[in-house]
Amino acid sequence: MARQLLILLAGLWTAAAPGGALSGGRRLPPRRSENPAVQALGHYEAVVRTTLGDLTVEFHAEDAPNAVRTFLKLAQSGFYDDSPVTCIFKGRMFLAGTRRPTGTGESGEPLAFEETPGPHAAGALAMDRRPDEPEPKGPAGTPRRVNAAGRLMVWMSKQPHLDGDYTVFGHVTRGLDSVAKRIDQARTRPNGGRPAPIEDIVIEQVIVRKTTSEKRGD
Repeated sequence: MARQLLILLAGLWTAAAPGGALSGGRRLPPRRSENPAVQALGHYEAVVRTTLGDLTVEFHAEDAPNAVRTFLKLAQSGFYDDSPVTCIFKGRMFLAGTRRPTGTGESGEPLAFEETPGPHAAGALAMDRRPDEPEPKGPAGTPRRVNAAGRLMVWMSKQPHLDGDYTVFGHVTRGLDSVAKRIDQARTRPNGGRPAPIEDIVIEQVIVRKTTSEKRGD
């Protein structure tokens, strides 16, 4: 399976642009991509194994193909293994994946921002962003937005003020009301406006696997 996945990832360097328009406050189904590699990514899921339990994640491959491709590639390489939960905003979100010992959380490859406007519910999995880059400028002279593939965000509730500002490339289908809630409720300490957990909460491993026909929640 690993060889098949690597072949799929290689075909995504020129993946189709994301879709997902809004209508009446509800999200329309994403555009059907003609790229077979993008379609194939929809048949994979990931188990994020933490010290507090497992989170199962499904992907929005047609909304954010490059983010999904990059996440799967890094997961297969062991990039996220032994990386900590670094920040917990209780009831809102937690961040994880920053690499030890450098603390940069960067994967070493640039990753263009993919707009996924939302609305997004609790359990959304997003990539954190690098600081906006002043050059080259984006449309209408706005700073260019670049994702930080090494830093992950799990939203514990709707965050409408963030919709469109972060690339949401998946959602938690199992473990949100148990494991993610335990992480969210962990004791924290002040850390320059980004409260950090007192106890070590670590992503031990990310396991990529093909999905089954049966989908189950918590």
